[in-house]
Amino acid sequence: MNPSRKSRFILTYALVLVIYGCLLQNIQLQLFLIRFVNNKLGIILNEHFRSIGLSYVSTFLIFSGVVCLLYFLRLKDKLSEIQFNVITVCLIVFHYFYYLFLNAENYPVYDDQGAILNFLLNYSSVISLSEKFHLIIAPYNESMLIFPKLFVLCWWKIFGMMNFKYLILFNGILLLSLHLFLFAKIKTNQKYLLLVLTVFMFQFQYYDDAFWAISGLCYYGVLVFAALAFYFLQEKSPRGFYLALICSVIATFTFGNGWLCILLCIGFLIVEKNFERILAWTILLVLVLIGFFMMRFQIQFLTPINWNPLDNILFILVLLGSAFQFFYTIHLPVIVGIFIVASFIVLTIKKQYKVAPIRYLLLAFIILSVVTAAPLRSGLESNGLYGLRVRYGIFSILAFTLTLSLLAGYKWNTKKYAGYFIASAFAYNMLTGFFFYPEQVIRSERIRTIVAGIRADQFDVGYSTFQKDDIEQLLKQSIEKGIYKP
Repeated sequence: MNPSRKSRFILTYALVLVIYGCLLQNIQLQLFLIRFVNNKLGIILNEHFRSIGLSYVSTFLIFSGVVCLLYFLRLKDKLSEIQFNVITVCLIVFHYFYYLFLNAENYPVYDDQGAILNFLLNYSSVISLSEKFHLIIAPYNESMLIFPKLFVLCWWKIFGMMNFKYLILFNGILLLSLHLFLFAKIKTNQKYLLLVLTVFMFQFQYYDDAFWAISGLCYYGVLVFAALAFYFLQEKSPRGFYLALICSVIATFTFGNGWLCILLCIGFLIVEKNFERILAWTILLVLVLIGFFMMRFQIQFLTPINWNPLDNILFILVLLGSAFQFFYTIHLPVIVGIFIVASFIVLTIKKQYKVAPIRYLLLAFIILSVVTAAPLRSGLESNGLYGLRVRYGIFSILAFTLTLSLLAGYKWNTKKYAGYFIASAFAYNMLTGFFFYPEQVIRSERIRTIVAGIRADQFDVGYSTFQKDDIEQLLKQSIEKGIYKP
């Protein structure tokens, strides 16, 4: 396609996207489309749920049209390549944070109640330093959330109160920092790879992580500090050596899989034949394992360990590909999971750990985390179905984007197929918005009702792991002590 014709096509396509997006903002048109599908295909779609999804799609269509307009200006040399990349990535991130801010509520859901509110309430109730110390190091399920606890404790001391909406927004910034740290300076033959990876990453398939405060702190936190450990591991100076050790320790006591980054650092040093540093890392690993052994009676497993190989293999593949589940079936996730594992094997054979060690090691960290989690979680549901849980979506989509970035760096001429990659990323984002984003909106609507009831001293609460009387008591005491205000 010649440049002039290509420019006209892009401009026309941009205008069509914006027009369709604006038309789809109309609630009557949304309901007409939903009812049309109900009548013609015999599918029963919830009108409110799907209308929310179509509203997301309409907004994203407008943003997509704006991106096409910017690309039109790029073709006309009105924007430089750097300007185009920066502006488009900022638009996608703004779109994500707009919906994050819109639906974040100041209310603790599920583990936020135990890991944050109950911890702070108990911490404020004890006097001795030893009791406070034991509360901080006490395991939560299988994890020792020492640094997330210290973080929320500092937050409470600094601001005087826990506001879960602000915690959720902080988690969003943490995710953005991780994304830019990993991908902002990638140099490949694909000009718009950062845009593609950003569109894939900043969506709401993993809405539990996005809007569940402690989940975001633990999941994003362990990924950030594991990535930093792998980054400092590359430095030859003593400073880099000690910072890598410190980041590994923080990752270890941020979430249950954090200790695996120590194991990977040891493996990387062995491969690089950097034997003089292995001793310190080995001592650290032994100390961590001794610490876990000493706390073994306090660690609570959700289910007996499942050694069934078929269940474990399916769980691994399903979880790795879970960001691509639609209609809650395992078929596409298994295919994506096989793609990630097969690509990782190829990248290992081609020694990509020498070319892009941080991204390679983080991908290895995610895969190894899923492998070690399989016996602990695969028994909860047969055929790997527990791996479909949306709270695992961040590990899946990050593994996928890391795989794409590593393949793009390995003599894979993606420039020829740039249009297909960009279109696929935008289509994926819209589909996740249609299928998953409404779940959080409906949850937020219910939470607003719950919070209004709490303000009126009516504790008809939901989204809790506690019994009704226990969560009511927890919220009342937290409000009385000034820890939380709805």
